[in-house]
Amino acid sequence: MLVVTGASGKQVTQNMRDGWFDITTRAVERLTGRPATTLTEFFADNRSLLGESV
Repeated sequence: MLVVTGASGKQVTQNMRDGWFDITTRAVERLTGRPATTLTEFFADNRSLLGESV
C-alpha cells in the first residue's frame, strides 16, 4: 500500500477528506449563467441518461 504524506505530515487521503483538494470557482456560473452542479445532482435530474439498469 502506498502512503503519501504532505508537508503537514497528514496522509493525502486525510487532506482530501478535510477538503484541501476541493477547488471551486464560479467560472461555470459566469459562462453559463447558472451555478455548477455535482455529478450526483446531474444524474439524479437526468436518470434517463443512465439507461435502464438504474
